[in-house]
Amino acid sequence: MHRIPAPPICAVDSSQTAAPRDPDITTSNRTKGRRSWTKSLRKWALIGHKWAGIIGGIPIFVLAISGMLLVYEAELRAWEESNYTSIEITQNGVKQPLSQLISSLEEHLGNESVSIYYISKDSDRAYKFRASDRRYYYINPYTAALTGETDLPAPVMSIIRVLHTSFFMGDFGTWIAVISAFAFGSLSFTGVVLFFKRRGGLLKRSRIRLHRGLNVGNFDFHA
Repeated sequence: MHRIPAPPICAVDSSQTAAPRDPDITTSNRTKGRRSWTKSLRKWALIGHKWAGIIGGIPIFVLAISGMLLVYEAELRAWEESNYTSIEITQNGVKQPLSQLISSLEEHLGNESVSIYYISKDSDRAYKFRASDRRYYYINPYTAALTGETDLPAPVMSIIRVLHTSFFMGDFGTWIAVISAFAFGSLSFTGVVLFFKRRGGLLKRSRIRLHRGLNVGNFDFHA
């Protein structure tokens, strides 16, 4: 009996038999993954931008207006005090000594004393004194006459400051102001993300597409 010899066993190199990867397919998968992540980021940024605007829109507007007024507090206070500070210069044009003005005011106040005084460089402006009762008093330096008095600080600016810090609601209003400030920061961040996630260059992102309808035009103008 003749035995049939077994065929020789050949080792197969897997690295040589494996099909090579198509670089176009790999690049396409990466591009799809990047686009998916970009769409997800834009979606959540749009949601966060919308709700931050809904929650903090009105408080942020109030904070912005009142904050702008507080920036010009000195100018507004000068305008508010103009009825007290504007005086006429006497014929001799000689101002009385400061010590005499303070003594005259303290005599008028009774138990109160002068703590701080402000001397204007303008010759047609009254001197301003702050007393221990936390009020401002305005004195004509030529005649030592009292031209007016106001609370500390000036009433209008006091109202604006309380509006800016607490919305006239005490501690609860202070928390509203803090939350609104964070909402404004969120609006800024998500708005930047939405702006740079629009397709095209800077010029294309900045255009306003009114021909696409009112909603699209309003969105472009807002962005």
